[in-house]
Amino acid sequence: MVPNILVWAFISDVIDYGEWKTGVRQEGTTYSLYSFMRKLSQAIAGWGAAMGLALIGYVPNVAQSPETLFGFKVIMALLPAIACVICFIIFKYGYLLDDEKFRKISADLSA
Repeated sequence: MVPNILVWAFISDVIDYGEWKTGVRQEGTTYSLYSFMRKLSQAIAGWGAAMGLALIGYVPNVAQSPETLFGFKVIMALLPAIACVICFIIFKYGYLLDDEKFRKISADLSA
Protein backbone atom coordinates (compact mmCIF):
# COMPACT_ATOMS: atom_id res chain seq x y z
CA MET A 1 0.00 0.00 0.00
CA VAL A 2 2.87 2.40 0.66
CA PRO A 3 3.87 2.64 -3.03
CA ASN A 4 0.25 3.33 -3.98
CA ILE A 5 0.00 6.13 -1.44
CA LEU A 6 3.30 7.64 -2.61
CA VAL A 7 2.18 7.71 -6.23
CA TRP A 8 -0.92 9.75 -5.39
CA ALA A 9 1.13 12.01 -3.14
CA PHE A 10 3.54 12.91 -5.93
CA ILE A 11 1.28 13.00 -8.97
CA SER A 12 0.39 16.69 -8.54
CA ASP A 13 4.10 17.50 -8.30
CA VAL A 14 4.66 15.65 -11.57
CA ILE A 15 1.85 17.64 -13.22
CA ASP A 16 3.46 20.90 -12.08
CA TYR A 17 6.84 19.69 -13.32
CA GLY A 18 5.35 18.87 -16.72
CA GLU A 19 3.85 22.35 -16.98
CA TRP A 20 7.13 23.94 -15.93
CA LYS A 21 9.11 21.86 -18.42
CA THR A 22 6.80 22.16 -21.45
CA GLY A 23 4.71 25.25 -20.75
CA VAL A 24 1.49 23.23 -21.11
CA ARG A 25 -0.54 21.96 -18.16
CA GLN A 26 -1.86 18.48 -18.97
CA GLU A 27 -3.61 17.05 -15.91
CA GLY A 28 -5.96 14.94 -18.00
CA THR A 29 -3.16 13.29 -19.93
CA THR A 30 -1.16 12.62 -16.78
CA TYR A 31 -4.10 11.14 -14.88
CA SER A 32 -5.28 9.05 -17.84
CA LEU A 33 -1.79 7.63 -18.43
CA TYR A 34 -1.47 6.86 -14.74
CA SER A 35 -4.90 5.19 -14.73
CA PHE A 36 -4.04 3.12 -17.80
CA MET A 37 -0.70 2.01 -16.36
CA ARG A 38 -2.37 1.06 -13.07
CA LYS A 39 -4.93 -1.08 -14.91
CA LEU A 40 -2.22 -2.65 -17.03
CA SER A 41 -0.16 -3.49 -13.95
CA GLN A 42 -3.23 -5.03 -12.27
CA ALA A 43 -3.77 -7.25 -15.30
CA ILE A 44 -0.11 -8.29 -15.31
CA ALA A 45 -0.27 -8.95 -11.56
CA GLY A 46 -3.27 -11.27 -12.01
CA TRP A 47 -1.48 -13.15 -14.77
CA GLY A 48 1.71 -13.28 -12.66
CA ALA A 49 -0.15 -14.70 -9.67
CA ALA A 50 -1.69 -17.43 -11.83
CA MET A 51 1.71 -18.24 -13.35
CA GLY A 52 3.30 -18.28 -9.90
CA LEU A 53 0.72 -20.76 -8.63
CA ALA A 54 1.32 -22.95 -11.67
CA LEU A 55 5.11 -22.79 -11.20
CA ILE A 56 4.99 -23.85 -7.53
CA GLY A 57 2.71 -26.78 -8.35
CA TYR A 58 -0.47 -25.60 -6.66
CA VAL A 59 -3.37 -28.02 -7.02
CA PRO A 60 -6.75 -26.81 -5.67
CA ASN A 61 -8.72 -28.79 -3.07
CA VAL A 62 -5.87 -31.10 -2.02
CA ALA A 63 -3.23 -31.03 0.70
CA GLN A 64 -0.24 -29.11 -0.64
CA SER A 65 3.29 -30.51 -0.75
CA PRO A 66 6.06 -28.92 1.35
CA GLU A 67 7.57 -27.48 -1.83
CA THR A 68 4.28 -25.82 -2.74
CA LEU A 69 3.90 -24.42 0.79
CA PHE A 70 7.43 -23.00 0.53
CA GLY A 71 6.46 -21.56 -2.86
CA PHE A 72 3.52 -19.80 -1.20
CA LYS A 73 5.93 -18.15 1.26
CA VAL A 74 8.18 -17.02 -1.59
CA ILE A 75 5.25 -15.61 -3.60
CA MET A 76 3.60 -13.91 -0.63
CA ALA A 77 6.67 -12.53 1.18
CA LEU A 78 9.98 -12.74 -0.67
CA LEU A 79 8.89 -11.57 -4.13
CA PRO A 80 6.94 -8.53 -2.82
CA ALA A 81 9.90 -7.61 -0.59
CA ILE A 82 12.28 -7.78 -3.55
CA ALA A 83 9.86 -5.74 -5.67
CA CYS A 84 9.63 -3.08 -2.94
CA VAL A 85 13.42 -2.83 -2.72
CA ILE A 86 13.67 -2.46 -6.50
CA CYS A 87 10.93 0.21 -6.49
CA PHE A 88 12.69 2.03 -3.65
CA ILE A 89 15.97 2.09 -5.58
CA ILE A 90 14.24 3.34 -8.74
CA PHE A 91 12.37 6.00 -6.76
CA LYS A 92 15.42 7.07 -4.76
CA TYR A 93 17.68 7.51 -7.77
CA GLY A 94 15.18 8.08 -10.58
CA TYR A 95 12.79 10.62 -9.06
CA LEU A 96 14.83 13.81 -9.10
CA LEU A 97 12.10 16.23 -8.04
CA ASP A 98 13.26 17.14 -4.54
CA ASP A 99 11.87 19.88 -2.24
CA GLU A 100 14.32 22.53 -3.41
CA LYS A 101 13.62 21.92 -7.08
CA PHE A 102 9.87 21.84 -6.46
CA ARG A 103 10.02 25.21 -4.66
CA LYS A 104 11.80 26.67 -7.69
CA ILE A 105 9.16 25.17 -10.02
CA SER A 106 6.35 26.58 -7.87
CA ALA A 107 7.94 30.00 -7.85
CA ASP A 108 8.45 29.95 -11.63
CA LEU A 109 4.86 28.84 -12.23
CA SER A 110 3.49 31.51 -9.90
CA ALA A 111 5.45 34.18 -11.74
